Amino acid sequence: MGEYIYPVDKVAPGALPVATGVAEILSIDGDRYLTLERSLVPNRGFTARIYETSTAGADPVTGAASAPASAKPMSKRLLFDFTANGIDPQCAEGMTWGPELPGGGRSLILVSDNNFGQAGKTAFHLLAVDNAR
Repeated sequence: MGEYIYPVDKVAPGALPVATGVAEILSIDGDRYLTLERSLVPNRGFTARIYETSTAGADPVTGAASAPASAKPMSKRLLFDFTANGIDPQCAEGMTWGPELPGGGRSLILVSDNNFGQAGKTAFHLLAVDNAR
């Protein structure tokens, strides 16, 4: 356990800062995670990206009042971009591992909500994740 700096994507032009950021973090193993970042751009819709992130090599900042400027952040690598794949993620904000798939991969289930009828639709997305590191 610890606290680490996570390099969140910058707020895209026109996006709402209050609707931008990390929505969910799901453990892969001891130091690797799937991290879901999402945003809302008025009149254009939601964006969502899934990153593989890791605390390996990152400097812990546990208990620090502020992180030192020299602290090395977590690493992150883009795995899936809903928009780039032509998929409307809606207001994606939850993810969990699903059952193992034929061939040894895993299913990944994401859920979105409708924000009490204000924006987006309730939806589920099912993705396949291979076991390659």
